[in-house]
Amino acid sequence: MESYLLDWIHDFLCNRSQTVVLDGAKSESLPVTSGVPQGSVLGPVLFLVYINDLPSHVDCSVGLFADDTLMYQNVDNTNDEERFQANLESLNTWSKTWGMSFNAKKCKIIAFHPQRTVPEYTMDNIVLEHTDHCKYLGVILQSDLKFTDHIADKICSARKQIGMIRRALYWAPERARLIAYKSLCLPHLEYASCAWDPSTKREIEALEIVQNQGVRMICGLKGRRGVTEAKEKLQLEQLVIRRKNSRVKLLNKILSREEAHPALCSSYDEIINQPHTTVSTRSQTRNEPRSIAATGNCFHNSFLPRTIRDMKI
Repeated sequence: MESYLLDWIHDFLCNRSQTVVLDGAKSESLPVTSGVPQGSVLGPVLFLVYINDLPSHVDCSVGLFADDTLMYQNVDNTNDEERFQANLESLNTWSKTWGMSFNAKKCKIIAFHPQRTVPEYTMDNIVLEHTDHCKYLGVILQSDLKFTDHIADKICSARKQIGMIRRALYWAPERARLIAYKSLCLPHLEYASCAWDPSTKREIEALEIVQNQGVRMICGLKGRRGVTEAKEKLQLEQLVIRRKNSRVKLLNKILSREEAHPALCSSYDEIINQPHTTVSTRSQTRNEPRSIAATGNCFHNSFLPRTIRDMKI
């Protein structure tokens, strides 16, 4: 049975060719020597099986999502720097062994420490670019642990969507514009908001202004007419309330099913400074999540400390 399965997968992947058609002109056929057919059900499964052993070749943390790879570790001294460089070399060796090379020119190094000088790291003899911000899974991460760049980017994207909806659905009924707003604009303002939910009045108001612009577009409000009644009619909550509810729901899921969220639960244990013991994420007496003492605004307003405070209100 196993030999038949292997033969079937071999036939599925091998002896494939590709051509390009442009304006009726067709290129010569060329063999496809790597990759999986796009649009197939089996293709993504085979790709995941192919790269699944990558984390076992390094001794630091690795995040895999489709073809995105994130490698990270604490770097506090020279030994940690050498260890991270060794992990990069191991990663490069793995990629060459399996014929899936990383594009070192597109790989970036970001250090979440404002006062530390970042050493040069290399992959395949190419010095990796150091940056103070980068996008990972749609969220812009900054070295200072703020999300100002991400919020500004999402505001810009949402406004573009509002403008597009206004032009495309100018004569459409109000309900159609509301559905378009919720489908095309709102996701820009809320995707992964549990991670980047702002705490400053300026950023909170900047996001609300975008939704107010959306409400004006949906209801066709002109001049200085307020949007409070229009929001109630459309049943659109303030974004700050929606983000808070989203954070509380996520933490409740983590606490109610800790075995389903091992990474987040282990992060909770590390944050409350007990890395060498298994710490319950609930209080001993009231069955509530423990409060976390935090120093620094970034940590104080991050997901766990902030959401636990909200749950205790």
